[in-house]
Amino acid sequence: MKYNTGNPLGSADPRDLYDTASVADNLVHGEEPAYTDRLGKSRKSWAGMEKGFDEFLANSGFEILGDYAGGIEITAYNQVIRYNSALYSVKASTELPYTTNGAWATDEPFLLNRDDGVLRQDLSSKDNGRGASLVSMKDGPSVEEAVKNRVIRVGSVAEIESYSVPFGYVFSLNDSGRSGVFDVVEGDYTTQVAADTLKGVYVALADDPAGAAKVAKRRFDGAASHFWFDAESGGGSTADAIAIQKALDVVGNVSLEKCDGIAISEQVVMPMGSALQACGRLSKVTSSVNGYWLRVSGYNTVRDLEADDTGLENASACYFPPGSPAVHFENVKFDATDAAIGFAADGGSDFVSQGGQYYTAKAPGTAAAVRVLGEDSAAVPRKFYGPSSRGCTLFDFGGCNNFFISGGYTNGLIFSSSAASKVMATNLRVGSAAGVVTISGTQHQIDNCIFAAAVVLDSGAINCSLGNCEVPDYNITDNGSGNRFTVEKAIVPELNAGGVPVTIGTGTLRGVVSRVNRRVSLDYFLRFGADSDSGAGEWRFSIPYKVDTNYRYVGEVVMYDASAANYRHGKCFIVPAVSEIRVVFDNSSSLLSENNPFTWAEGDELQLSISYFTK
Repeated sequence: MKYNTGNPLGSADPRDLYDTASVADNLVHGEEPAYTDRLGKSRKSWAGMEKGFDEFLANSGFEILGDYAGGIEITAYNQVIRYNSALYSVKASTELPYTTNGAWATDEPFLLNRDDGVLRQDLSSKDNGRGASLVSMKDGPSVEEAVKNRVIRVGSVAEIESYSVPFGYVFSLNDSGRSGVFDVVEGDYTTQVAADTLKGVYVALADDPAGAAKVAKRRFDGAASHFWFDAESGGGSTADAIAIQKALDVVGNVSLEKCDGIAISEQVVMPMGSALQACGRLSKVTSSVNGYWLRVSGYNTVRDLEADDTGLENASACYFPPGSPAVHFENVKFDATDAAIGFAADGGSDFVSQGGQYYTAKAPGTAAAVRVLGEDSAAVPRKFYGPSSRGCTLFDFGGCNNFFISGGYTNGLIFSSSAASKVMATNLRVGSAAGVVTISGTQHQIDNCIFAAAVVLDSGAINCSLGNCEVPDYNITDNGSGNRFTVEKAIVPELNAGGVPVTIGTGTLRGVVSRVNRRVSLDYFLRFGADSDSGAGEWRFSIPYKVDTNYRYVGEVVMYDASAANYRHGKCFIVPAVSEIRVVFDNSSSLLSENNPFTWAEGDELQLSISYFTK
């Protein structure tokens, strides 16, 4: 210190002010833990206080110095000594260091009982012999022992069943496909234990075999694996079928963990609301069931599943019984010797297939992959979006009521019952392998479809519509009534004389028919050849579609007599009862025949035009 005058506190001497400023500078900025002030007293610097605080944090736990005796030097407030099984530290008011003198009555006023603080420190410690090892239940293990033994590792479900442990314990099962974690939970699980006979999710313990108060319950989120229920871990078709069935019954949402080689030898029934899906990619099932291997109940989902069979005559894939609503198929491929999907009457209402491939080994046109097996009593909407067929006939509509198809490919369509109603198909390609497509039933709406073969609307086809459909050569035959479609094509009408066909020979008889819905327009042209035979009796021309008898229809006729170079005009009309065209000229008694209005010979011509409504 430069001046060190020794003047008392409060001095106004400039030298003291200088020394004070120097001391303050050291206390704030110096590196030493302490500095002497102007009056000679040591003061902790800022650096010293920081170091002391760091040491306090590092030594904030209690340090046991040993049993009480004289001569023990206590240098920190976290140091304790033991006296009569209690721990003591110096009080905060006691100046350090403090040395005990061995007389408890003398030392006690300076000491503080610290048992609770030490206990808290020991309880929070991770050291052996401290922490959880200090706490135990009455007549029970310590917390440390309980925690260490709480997770029990087992190699089989049978081992879990052999234990008697309270709820809160956990079993870790390592058993191939059945592996998983089971929590012992409290509650009445008698119903679940009784249902889960293969112990895939619920395992009763030795001291509660019915699961009345507790059960070991598998820990999982989402779908269950059928492996959990397969005691043979997938060995054999019966095991697979039973495992899948039990998984559906117990959990409902099931993932098929085998992506290949799932063998089914007995029918699997999906309970109401259950789901069946693959494990991440398409799973394949092979069925040896001589019938339907899968039966839905309603509100089911089937996703990413491929199914085939072993070729039995009646091997089929999926059956929809009556009253099985709102089933959803997504990315499903069902191949079958017989039916891929069978809808019972009134079965499968609000069914939806997104994509999907459905195949039957039956020859195209003889049977379909998807079939309605009876007559629906009310509207039963079934919907297929973008289905494919691998070349078979995709649909037999049976006695359906509301059937929707959007897109896809099929070889032929089967309308096996005139009771079919409201088939609505759009953007469907219909191949020719099944031959002519014969449509029967009422109120079908078939739009923007491409047919590779002819179409026939049979006598049972009523009020059906083929809108903007492509048919080879417009080859649509309508034997029904009230049907609507568009046609424009060349035809060869028939000409009869007294009911006997007229021989045209080297002459010409041709026509053009244009049909838009129920309106039909006809243009016929006749030219006699050298070897044409006019026959005997009134001439009548055929028409391609039956006539609506509620109206009368009249057209125009022009005839040319080549020998006289003369034109004659007449009228034509349709006879509703027989659907034929007759021609009249001059007056109502002059009907066209072999010699009226002139004797027909080589070069003579006739042209007529008429329009009418079909039935």
